[in-house]
Amino acid sequence: MAKDSTDVGVIIGFNSVTKSEAISPLFKNNIVCINPLNWKTDASPGVSYQGFTASIAPSIHTIVVTGIDEDKYYIPSVEVLLPKGNLHVEEFNLYNQNLRKNVLQRIRAFHERSFQSN
Repeated sequence: MAKDSTDVGVIIGFNSVTKSEAISPLFKNNIVCINPLNWKTDASPGVSYQGFTASIAPSIHTIVVTGIDEDKYYIPSVEVLLPKGNLHVEEFNLYNQNLRKNVLQRIRAFHERSFQSN
C-alpha cells in the first residue's frame, strides 16, 4: 500500500464520499486508502485547488470530502451501487491535477532508485 507520494511498486487506492453512509456496498470493506490531495494515509486534511477538502476517515478507510455539492455528482440510475454522496465515478476528475503531478513524482522516484541500485 502506498504510504506517501514517492513510493513505487505499491498499490494506490482511494474511495471518496461526502458522508459515510454513501459508501458503496462494493467498497464497504476498504483496507487501502491514501489521500490524493496530500498523499498521506492518516486523517490529515488535504485542500484541493478546486476548493474542497478531503480527509481519510481511518475507521472506514475512505476519504470524506467536504465543501462539494453532492447533487452535482449524483447519478440516480446507479444509486444501488453508488448512493447519493458517493464520488467514486468522479474521482479522477476531482483529483486530476494531483494525480498528474504525482505520476511524475513516482516516475522520478523510480528512476532515482534505479540509478542508485546500479
